[in-house]
Amino acid sequence: DLEKADNMAGGGGGGGSDACATVTVPWTDGWCVDLDLEEYPLNLRTPFGTAHSSSTRRVNALIRVAVRCRGGGSSPTYAAQGFGEVGLPPKKAGVYFADLADVKALWALYCGHVVCEALAPSGPVAPPSTSLFSGGDWGAGGDQLFAALQTPDARPPAALLRFLLGCLDTFSSQGLEAGTRRAATSGIECAIFDCWGHFLGRPVWQLVGLEMANTCRGFVTTGLNTLEAMERAAKFGFGWSPCCKIKLDGDIGQGLQLLSHLASVTRAHVSPHLLKGCWAIDANSSWTPEKATAFLRDLPSDVAELVYMVEQPFPPQVAQLHEDELAQWEDVKRAYEQHGILLFADESMHTKENVQQLQRLVHGVNIKMEKAGGIREAVAALVAAKKSGLQTWLGCMVNSTLGSAATAQLTPLAANADLDGSLLVTPESDRFTGGFEWGKEQGKEGCIILSQNPGSGVCLKALTMTTQT
Repeated sequence: DLEKADNMAGGGGGGGSDACATVTVPWTDGWCVDLDLEEYPLNLRTPFGTAHSSSTRRVNALIRVAVRCRGGGSSPTYAAQGFGEVGLPPKKAGVYFADLADVKALWALYCGHVVCEALAPSGPVAPPSTSLFSGGDWGAGGDQLFAALQTPDARPPAALLRFLLGCLDTFSSQGLEAGTRRAATSGIECAIFDCWGHFLGRPVWQLVGLEMANTCRGFVTTGLNTLEAMERAAKFGFGWSPCCKIKLDGDIGQGLQLLSHLASVTRAHVSPHLLKGCWAIDANSSWTPEKATAFLRDLPSDVAELVYMVEQPFPPQVAQLHEDELAQWEDVKRAYEQHGILLFADESMHTKENVQQLQRLVHGVNIKMEKAGGIREAVAALVAAKKSGLQTWLGCMVNSTLGSAATAQLTPLAANADLDGSLLVTPESDRFTGGFEWGKEQGKEGCIILSQNPGSGVCLKALTMTTQT
């Protein structure tokens, strides 16, 4: 019954333990799946500041999906297992919708639904593959997207993974807002896809139906901090990529001073032929139209040539802006366009439904797993943006190698990305290795080089899930 299912799923999910109870869900022919969630603390290399907040430590959610055949010895043998990470910045109304307690609560609801469906009198039923991948208007060539997962596969692990994905689409979040649900489901879906890739021996980008391009430029973030700390962060980033994303706030004068200094640092570390458009400026919703105009007016030309785009100068809730405010931001867009600088949306961009309202304000959108709700919705948002003529960018929260690698699987659909979450945290707190490499060869400097390894391409450093049984 529902009470039993909730107990199996870890109670209410918001307790003080670092790990929720392992949920073992039975399937047919002796197969089952273990579902785990635990807190994933990450220490940052240096304080990471934005216009929203500053932090030295993050606690994300780590999710595991492991398919195995029951029986045998005391140590289970897994057919495949996969991991997903939910990046959790400090919760902020209208911007970042979920914290760890929210994710645990959604996890309990999802696991309870999985258990109830698995124990239904009629038996568990895996939905048809086509119904799991019908949410996007894929357009030309869209028949190739997710084609590998729509091929009939009657093997129990494949059916079980389809069942888990179907439950993700149908479980009730019991009134929690959509942004909270999307953040939680993103980690679950990434774990399912990672597991599926390991079972099939193929990377997720192949399961999605993409081709390895390795042309997506990768940016490394310099968080808002003291001038000295930002200089150190920029120099560290240039060891990985010539492209730098710089966080600013609403103090335009101070921001211009920081950029003038960082321009000298950039020229000292980046080859001249890679300088043009090697910066992204992230205002994190801290500007007004007047501040955006002042920034463009006072930006020295030798600094302006470094700037590829400015991200999210406007408030996150675009739908709540009055028409006169929208007209002002349209004027800002035109002015920046005339100076060869693009505007992108981040906090305002969640799913494909946001694309139409953002077209009048920006040239491109930044799509993150936690905002979109998972791999399928992120693909749908990328496709919708491209069809609308917007440029596409992939981003991540502060996360480990796992979170960055999961999003990197979609880089064939984006020209640029800041998937540097794992570079912001200490190696000791990152439990994973692999995923992708940063390009070093001429013509590929700083590009995201995907792996042929199965799933998200990562390896667990040690079996460190501390779940309770």
